[in-house]
Amino acid sequence: MYNLSILLGIGLTSQAVIALIAFTTPVMAVAAAPSFGLAAVRVGYFMTMVYFTAMFSAAAGGGLIARFGAIRTTQLCLILCVCGLLLTLAASVPLALFGALLIGAGYGPVTPASSHLLAPVTSAERRPLVFSLKQTSVPVGGALAGLIVPYIIGVESWQAAVILIAGIGTVTALAAQPFRIRCDAYRDRHAPLRLEIVPAVRGVLAQRLLQRLCVMSLAFAAVQLCFGAYFVTFLVERHGVALAAAGLAFTVGQIAGIVFRVIWGAVAGRAIAARWLLVGLAVAMAGACVATLALSAAWPLGAIAGVAALFGASAVAWNGLFLAEIVRVTSVAKTGAATGGALFFTFGGMTLGPALFGVLLGVGVDYGVAFSIVGGLALLSVFPLLRRER
Repeated sequence: MYNLSILLGIGLTSQAVIALIAFTTPVMAVAAAPSFGLAAVRVGYFMTMVYFTAMFSAAAGGGLIARFGAIRTTQLCLILCVCGLLLTLAASVPLALFGALLIGAGYGPVTPASSHLLAPVTSAERRPLVFSLKQTSVPVGGALAGLIVPYIIGVESWQAAVILIAGIGTVTALAAQPFRIRCDAYRDRHAPLRLEIVPAVRGVLAQRLLQRLCVMSLAFAAVQLCFGAYFVTFLVERHGVALAAAGLAFTVGQIAGIVFRVIWGAVAGRAIAARWLLVGLAVAMAGACVATLALSAAWPLGAIAGVAALFGASAVAWNGLFLAEIVRVTSVAKTGAATGGALFFTFGGMTLGPALFGVLLGVGVDYGVAFSIVGGLALLSVFPLLRRER
């Protein structure tokens, strides 16, 4: 087995590239929508398909890891995501939705796979920081999407952006191959390849604290994905902000997510318990959602980026604490299965959030009100965490 730094690098890189692929579609939505004959706000349904599939693929991740190993599972996830993204080049709604299913199938198991790699080599006191560092991969991927995709669209086309991002995913999958022999040495080649979704979900629901964490993660994930799926479109269509400027503001939010994932991971367990930090983050993300009510075209870009940064510091920065808490209340040997079962609810929030947001917009609700509704749900979700652990 490799040391912690190498395994952390593998997990962070693979998850960042998969996040880059997933965020490419919402970032390019305004430019690509005319080719599909759809309004840009319909991108929320694409993201719903991605995370609906990820709900089930994440819960099935434990079985895949046991049979093939964490590295091979990660490679499979990357290739599925690449294939799904490439299907958007046909500018066909049915093919794009099928591509969303493939991306979701790849998105789900990669987090359990990286947690499986890291848990055995990470001490309990370092776990919040290490898992928060690992989970900076998601905002790193989002930040790269916010920078790269608008730039490529500006100089070439959205199709060129898709091809470039797909190439990055392919190279990353190939680059992981040299690490497979040692990292996957303990896989069970004869393990039955069963998609044990119900047992994985039942396992996390059997523990009271995991139940509370899963409810919280569902609501937090809804806010995170509404920010990821709609913030750029909100700025461009509602307030007339240029796509490049909107992408830059979105990138600021992702960078804030990167920085604060590390900060919260360093603070958790030392200055304050992780669950109290999660309660504070719920308050902050609700504040960011309410701030969108006042946002207008008259605001300077710096102020708009400030709202995005508040989203990043809260709605994008909570995941590492959540994953570390899962490991804390379960056994290291069951990390992959427990993480997969818990992520069923996390991806459920990522499925329901954009769908709810899209329905609200469809019936005439303003963006700011829609953001405030999902922010309020996140605030309500942490009340069970205020109870004493038992």
